[in-house]
Amino acid sequence: MGMNALHAAGGRGRLPVYRYVVEEVKMDIHKPDTLIDFTPVEHAVKHGHLPAIKYLLDHGADLHLQHGDNTLLHSAATHGQSEIVKFLLSKGADVDAISDLGTPLILAALKGHPSTLKILLQHGADPNKVAGLFGIIDVALHKSSVSCVKLLIQGGANVSGDNHLAKAAEKGLTEAIKCLLEAGANPNVVDRVLLSHILLSCLAI
Repeated sequence: MGMNALHAAGGRGRLPVYRYVVEEVKMDIHKPDTLIDFTPVEHAVKHGHLPAIKYLLDHGADLHLQHGDNTLLHSAATHGQSEIVKFLLSKGADVDAISDLGTPLILAALKGHPSTLKILLQHGADPNKVAGLFGIIDVALHKSSVSCVKLLIQGGANVSGDNHLAKAAEKGLTEAIKCLLEAGANPNVVDRVLLSHILLSCLAI
């Protein structure tokens, strides 16, 4: 019950353990645990052990494995595992895979991981691929991540509609307001109260 030696090794990145239990004991690398239904490679991704991930994929672990509808890339993006994200993409992971929580790019923005977000954009992630109720700039603004907002705008994220300026003003994110305006966001979509917040934010520079 629970986790076997291979699952536990995934959480610690113990390569000698992997080699022994996979190559000598012949344990099944595809078998999920009975606690959270994670396979060894999912444990390795969650805990950020790149050498373990490489080993498991080299020995037959499924790059396109889905937990629910979340891929390994979703997990790596959620946890800000930039080097793992880069590696998974180099192996052919779908950069725009959609889960019920969105794309890996949306999850990186949601958790405020600009380095991970930048890598995803560099590998062709679509900042305008919407899943759920909120656009990706809304998600980055909710996290108050100006760095993510800037990267998304540079990556071609749509700045029109959805009152992005209003959300930035409510958060007091002057730099985000500047970036949105420079990218062509329309201040006239904001009501008078929120527009006054924008003006006050700009005056406070």
